[in-house]
Amino acid sequence: MQKNHLWLWLMVAVLVRLLCMSFPNAFGIDMNSFKAWSMTLVERGMVNFYSANWCDYPPGYMYVLWLTGLLYKLFDPYLQFTNGNLLTVLIKLTPAIADVLASYLIYLILKPLTTPEIARRGAIIYAFNPVMIFLSGVWGQIDGVAVCLLLLTTYLLEQNSFIASGIVGSLTVIIKPQGLFLAPTFLFSQWRKREWWQWLSAISLSAFGVWLAVLPFSWTKISDRTSWLSWLIEPWQFLYRQFLSGGNTYPYASVNAFNLWISLN
Repeated sequence: MQKNHLWLWLMVAVLVRLLCMSFPNAFGIDMNSFKAWSMTLVERGMVNFYSANWCDYPPGYMYVLWLTGLLYKLFDPYLQFTNGNLLTVLIKLTPAIADVLASYLIYLILKPLTTPEIARRGAIIYAFNPVMIFLSGVWGQIDGVAVCLLLLTTYLLEQNSFIASGIVGSLTVIIKPQGLFLAPTFLFSQWRKREWWQWLSAISLSAFGVWLAVLPFSWTKISDRTSWLSWLIEPWQFLYRQFLSGGNTYPYASVNAFNLWISLN
């Protein structure tokens, strides 16, 4: 009964986000970028994406925008109304769902560590955190997706699924580079608990997952397609250049959130 009580609150959290999404508000700069990237992925594919337009994001979230664009195309086959509200709502939908999934992951993580009631309260507090509702439901930012994946990484560690946790954590980094902040915790909490073969398996499979995800976007950059070394190295070089480009684009500690330092300029 109490678990059903949690699901009821999470359903209300979904409805709150849907209500926010029904208004055409968004952070225009990023939303216009997400729309343009989504349509470029649908029209020109992953292979030509980064050469077709400017993008400061790594490739991970482009898969979500590609699927979003394909879904939108079902309603607008000729892509004539991309400036309308439907595409905006669809782009906001993934972060909104991620918020609610993250709330449930908080409950699962806390449940073995404390009482079920406190675990439920932690999940509900996150689900109705005004900042997260605003970020996903109003501004359409994807930070909640990264948070959800980081929580999933933590939950998998708690469940002793070390290799799966490493794979999810590494894929989080190519969605939002801030996922690297979990790396020290991951490393030091597991250093003495795992055998060498577990580390080798986790690192190898995580690296392969990242390489495979980046490969379609770096396809045109492979200089010699008859060389296995070019196939192996170019996706990593491409990812490094993308991270470097994104880092140089925003050399700030804070852009929008709590940017108190601007008062000193």
